[in-house]
Amino acid sequence: MHKNIKMKTSCLIIIFITSLSFKGNCQPQPKPIYEVINKRFDNRGLVNSLDIFIVGEAAIKGLNQILFEKYKSTGVASLQIFYFNDRAVAKTYSKKLFDRSTSDAEIEQMNKHLIGKFDYIAINNSQALHIGKEAQEY
Repeated sequence: MHKNIKMKTSCLIIIFITSLSFKGNCQPQPKPIYEVINKRFDNRGLVNSLDIFIVGEAAIKGLNQILFEKYKSTGVASLQIFYFNDRAVAKTYSKKLFDRSTSDAEIEQMNKHLIGKFDYIAINNSQALHIGKEAQEY
């Protein structure tokens, strides 16, 4: 009889400890702090490119999922999302990137603030999210 009590007690302790470890994972994540700075549209008038100012690189993955679902549902053929940690750079990045008067040094300086990039192509359902230094290479 003592064996059964010890076994039951051991099982209850394990269940209790397991429930404590999962309890911390169930808390809601804080909402990311972000702002949509620029939207660009395709020839059908659908948003196909966004420049986002975001606080914290760690929030990109969660926000990207939300934005992707929102804009994919419109039937867009492709989607690019650029994430920046500097609001001023986010406002001018696309324009300056293709302006011939922008020097390579300026582009390199702007790229330091590009902390995430997402590409989606509907035809083959390809998706690629690059965060951190990796975003600057693509």
